[in-house]
Amino acid sequence: MIGSLAYPIEKDDRCNASCISPWSQLRIISRIASVERILEKLLLESGKYKPVLADNGQEGWKRMAMSPPQALPHALIIDLFMPEMDGFEIVDAMQETEKLKNIPVILITGGDISTTQQEKLDSLNHHLLQKGALNPDELLSTLERSLNHLKDPSLKGKE
Repeated sequence: MIGSLAYPIEKDDRCNASCISPWSQLRIISRIASVERILEKLLLESGKYKPVLADNGQEGWKRMAMSPPQALPHALIIDLFMPEMDGFEIVDAMQETEKLKNIPVILITGGDISTTQQEKLDSLNHHLLQKGALNPDELLSTLERSLNHLKDPSLKGKE
């Protein structure tokens, strides 16, 4: 399963249009090492990200939730269905955590979600990508759109 990606920046930098570093650190959380390696390779080859790997959703959440302000994630890519702590549980926990609730999220799944779940993701401006149809360009494009919301909040919901 494809997991979570996050890269940190200082909270004060979020208002600066050039705040996204060309080598932003990303966290990849997945229980399947081969998927982590594929994502790591894709992100490194893009020339924009420096991935960091974690073993599962719970470990990734703990690292993110305990991060000091200068290491808060900029965006996440989360596998929707993981054991211990799935993507919806992470999204719910983020909404209850003031420092994390405005971080854009990309969820990746091989399964279907309900209309209610999709509406929730839409209301939070989170994106859902299907694993079977996922291609590198789509993932990178969706990640860039999510990050652009941080540079210009008026873009929220406009795609």
